[in-house]
Amino acid sequence: MRSNGAHPPSPAWKALATRWQRGLIGLAAFLLLAQLLGSSGVLSRSVLPLASTVLARAAGLAASPRFLTDLAATLEAWRPGWPPRSR
Repeated sequence: MRSNGAHPPSPAWKALATRWQRGLIGLAAFLLLAQLLGSSGVLSRSVLPLASTVLARAAGLAASPRFLTDLAATLEAWRPGWPPRSR
């Protein structure tokens, strides 16, 4: 039988995907734990704000033209000399 032309992912790609999956799972677990500890009062919200509050604020910043302009300026300031030239 002929295949549809799709190649199976390489071992390097699988390893990278697994690393990303583990990282995202770890991040989600941390955010959930932080939310639970903050909501229950175990951690003071002045020490560690609720994850939902932080994510909502980040979403608000991502929609802010001023923030995006400032982010672009920051990235542009970092850009000179990158990537390094090979010798």
